[in-house]
Amino acid sequence: MPRGTSEVGLAAEQTVCRFLRHKGLRIVATRFRSRRGEIDIIARDGATYVFVEVRARQAGAPYRPGATVTAAKQRNVIRTAEAYLAAHRLGQPPCRFDVAEVFLDRDQRPERIELIENAFTA
Repeated sequence: MPRGTSEVGLAAEQTVCRFLRHKGLRIVATRFRSRRGEIDIIARDGATYVFVEVRARQAGAPYRPGATVTAAKQRNVIRTAEAYLAAHRLGQPPCRFDVAEVFLDRDQRPERIELIENAFTA
């Protein structure tokens, strides 16, 4: 049975968190919100802060999930990352912006993840 968009999004984010932990990253925050926007996942890869935008699409969709991360969305993520760093008084540590593409099965459950590291820059 198809699930609602927010339920699918939450399942995709949780799956990506497990994936990132398996790759050795430490999850610092999820669904961080500021007046500038939201970041799905914030992780640490050693000394580097990793800001992850999660995008999910049904397998076989006409475009990849990451194709929906527009220039405007990138600017919002960057501004929100800046707000996170300022709020936590972290200065200017090394940072990167990744996009996690989650491919869904017919029941809209996460089936496969592809991580695009350094998908965009600040």
